[in-house]
Amino acid sequence: MSIEYLNNKNEIRDKFLNLLRTKLDLEEIEIKDLEIGIFNASIDYARSLNIQLSWNSQAFVDTYNNISRSIYSNLNKDTYIKNTNLLSRLKSKDFLPHELAYMSKEELFPERWEDIIKRQKLRFKEAYEIKQVSMTDLIKCGKCKNNKISYQELQTRSGDESMTIFFTCIVCGHKWRT
Repeated sequence: MSIEYLNNKNEIRDKFLNLLRTKLDLEEIEIKDLEIGIFNASIDYARSLNIQLSWNSQAFVDTYNNISRSIYSNLNKDTYIKNTNLLSRLKSKDFLPHELAYMSKEELFPERWEDIIKRQKLRFKEAYEIKQVSMTDLIKCGKCKNNKISYQELQTRSGDESMTIFFTCIVCGHKWRT
């Protein structure tokens, strides 16, 4: 089916437009621009998955409904998402209405994702950070006999066994584990 067929008046699109008109405080031009963006994003997504571009295709209808539901739920501050700033950001022209459908979840609701992303980055950093310690009498490099050693503890076996400690000599680069 061609895109022209999709562009014809459609009951699904009309219902969504009416929902936007009744539930959101937006101008008519913004509502139409928003819906066109959702429609275009649905087409782009469907093409990427080789979904038939037809309102008779349940996969395409589901794609359109999922994107429109996601955008509406983020715009309406009374939904379970509780995104209180997105509608005001749209009204203050931080972005154009048709761009909403292409925004990531982090862009739609940065306030919610900011803390989650920070914690994830910190966890990632801590997991791969090498702890350096000088163990003068306890650990010495078997190759150069220096005591400048960095180590990392990892659980490589089952939980009831002790952790494996990986050592690296800072001076010569020799690596070993215990």
